[in-house]
Amino acid sequence: MGKQIFESFSFIPTNLMKDLYCRLPFEGYCIDAEGFGLPCCAFQKKDTHKLPIHENVSVDSDFFRSVQKEILSERIPDGCFHCYDRENQGMLSHRQKYIERRNKKNYKNDSTLKHLDISFSNTCNLACVMCSNRYSSKWNIINKKFPELTEITKSKPFESFNLSYAQIDDILEKSINLQSIVIKGGEPLLDKKCCYFLENLSKINPDLDVMIVSNVTAVDISILKPFKNLKIIASIDGLEDVYRWIRGFDFTTVDKNIDTLLNNNIQVIVNFTITAYNLHMLQKTHDYFIEKGIHHFGAYIAKEKYLHFNHLGKTKVEHYISNLNLSEFIYFPEYTEPSQKDKGDFAKFTKIMNLARGFEWQTIQL
Repeated sequence: MGKQIFESFSFIPTNLMKDLYCRLPFEGYCIDAEGFGLPCCAFQKKDTHKLPIHENVSVDSDFFRSVQKEILSERIPDGCFHCYDRENQGMLSHRQKYIERRNKKNYKNDSTLKHLDISFSNTCNLACVMCSNRYSSKWNIINKKFPELTEITKSKPFESFNLSYAQIDDILEKSINLQSIVIKGGEPLLDKKCCYFLENLSKINPDLDVMIVSNVTAVDISILKPFKNLKIIASIDGLEDVYRWIRGFDFTTVDKNIDTLLNNNIQVIVNFTITAYNLHMLQKTHDYFIEKGIHHFGAYIAKEKYLHFNHLGKTKVEHYISNLNLSEFIYFPEYTEPSQKDKGDFAKFTKIMNLARGFEWQTIQL
């Protein structure tokens, strides 16, 4: 069945490929931090009880075939609306990014696995304000110390899915023909199983495109250097004390690690998550890293209402946004006044995180 679907794809009209079609359910596989095996990381998990837990890397399961059938019937699968919603708002979607990369690299239209998106676990050494215990094990410590936080964040007890070494070896066997891989966490560069995977992957497929999403608090060049097409997506949301408050870590160490990567000719992209705590520092952070030699700086707005920059008030928000001059487009929705509940949650969250960090966000010099 899987082969027939791949063969059918060769006859899909070009305009459908451009305007609607997504190839990821046919040649991509995502293992997320919850252990689900999905077509991609943007696939929306509405009914998790209907989704498959990862057992082996395959796009030929009943679940994948159902998604493929929807696409071949020129319908958008339920889990795929996120991409099309972004496109309707003028933003670049995950689907479009993959199509662009695929066309640039001239991927073959055959039935081999070409793209892998993988989280080995949610093990992480940081508890960033915009994260949760789903993606950072350290948030379990924060939630235990400040249980009232869960009333705001709505986070629930969560046990990370951890890949076994046998599963990792199975993935390595299927990685010989991979064209691209995205590795996330947790913090992948501190995950022993991820390091094991990278060491072995570099021996069998050193030419593939590798993207690692990392907080860059620890860097081992010996593991990274063998890959010829490597990008580190560094998650950095401010400078100095703003960074320290948001991520609970020393900025100087991260800054030195960025220099180490650049000095070893490893491409770095900075991703900045915009919240009420750092909108004022977006331009300064952008300029700092552009001057350092980083050519790509992406910024994304946190979706949680208790973090939104609209809590700063209309005057400040419009002032900060109007003075932005960034290298890449960012879509800012029209200002809306936060509800009283959201304002209360923002105040409570800030107060608790002040205690967790050991200093107050309000006292940071802007």
